[in-house]
Amino acid sequence: MKIRVLALLCVLLLLLTACASPQADLTQSFSEALVVAEGVTLQGYARDGAVYALAGDLSRVLPDFSWKKGIFGSIRVNHGADSRDIACTRDVRAVDGSRALYLPQSGDALLPLALVGELPSLMALNDTENGVYYLSGGLDHSAIQPGVTVPVLMYHCISDDVWGYEPMFVSPAEFRTQMRFLLDEGYTPILFSDLSDLAGIEKPVIITVDDGYKNNYTDMFPILKEYGIPATVFMIASFIGNEYYMTAEQMREMCDSGLVEFQSHTYEHLHLSDHGPEEQAQTMIQSQLAIARAVGRVPYVISYPQGLYDSSTEALAAKYYSLGARTQNALWVTDDGYYHINRLMVKPGLTLEEYAALLTP
Repeated sequence: MKIRVLALLCVLLLLLTACASPQADLTQSFSEALVVAEGVTLQGYARDGAVYALAGDLSRVLPDFSWKKGIFGSIRVNHGADSRDIACTRDVRAVDGSRALYLPQSGDALLPLALVGELPSLMALNDTENGVYYLSGGLDHSAIQPGVTVPVLMYHCISDDVWGYEPMFVSPAEFRTQMRFLLDEGYTPILFSDLSDLAGIEKPVIITVDDGYKNNYTDMFPILKEYGIPATVFMIASFIGNEYYMTAEQMREMCDSGLVEFQSHTYEHLHLSDHGPEEQAQTMIQSQLAIARAVGRVPYVISYPQGLYDSSTEALAAKYYSLGARTQNALWVTDDGYYHINRLMVKPGLTLEEYAALLTP
């Protein structure tokens, strides 16, 4: 009888252990951390300087992210066409930043974000000052189809109120007509992230808007929503919230719509080729951090202010970003280079014939 009672108690103990919350166990071995993945705040875990998140949470909020447990003590993480194996353990004491922790009770895993972020198609940024780890989509060059002509249009201000350099101001009426023209002529406006899917896109075109003026929110954004057209805003990060520029709240609303991505135009509109590598690197890093804090996504494209750059700029852009754009009035062909992407400036007063000419070789 005693043996049966002991056996029953053992079974109950095993059941209780199996049903225990893995998160409850994790809080005993890790401190809490904040993870923002593709703009969504997740519960994170930290220990010895490394930050972790549950694989199930990342799969839920990161498009194209998946994972599975391997048969040789590893976990394979996938994002798009990219994958990597991460060593895995079931012993929480063995987790040291280089290994994932498999949680058999829930069938989930705790992943070290520094290793997940090494996938070429992901961008990772650890905001140590505020205790936030950002993870969002980037772009893997190997996924871009070569030899495809992609017009990249460049705007600045969309407004009838011309308060600055006049060639930068395109009226909302002109902008609406141009957007309608693109759709009527069979063009497909895309984001830079869509460059990995060019095989399925007819007549791609990328709409970019430099500096991040407030009229991009008040005058341009309603037109984008009207036609369902995506656009990329290259934001001067230190100008966020200034008199003529968008606030972080406006940026976040645009970004959360799925129509607008915010990318880097450096931190303070620095003419990069006039400065050394150290200053260039600093403005790139500061820009990424400020924009990630505003919209919850890490910028993966940089636009060089005034189109000024040098060999150091391209090398640093390749270190911190997936793509770099310049001000060069020419069409871009995908294999012409990823860190000197040509763009076509759209000035006010263009006829539709002149506008159409910009888009053709």
